Amino acid sequence: MSNPTIARQIRELIATNAQVFRAEVTDGKRLLDDLGIDTLDRIDLLLSIEDVLHVDLTDDDIESIQTVGDLIAFATRKAVAA
Repeated sequence: MSNPTIARQIRELIATNAQVFRAEVTDGKRLLDDLGIDTLDRIDLLLSIEDVLHVDLTDDDIESIQTVGDLIAFATRKAVAA
């Protein structure tokens, strides 16, 4: 799976999870402050990413992630390593 494909899928998952338009999901947006993705939403997002990318992520992994760009970079590294 290519990096642009992973990024697109992550953005779509975030938009669905945050119930916002896909265009609002840009790399600099903060998951909590800008998109309203709280702790429970992060868990749902984590599970969705695992299902789509076939990777294993932990709660600790996603706790340190603050922005959309952080999440895309992290998930891409995990997917490429898998």
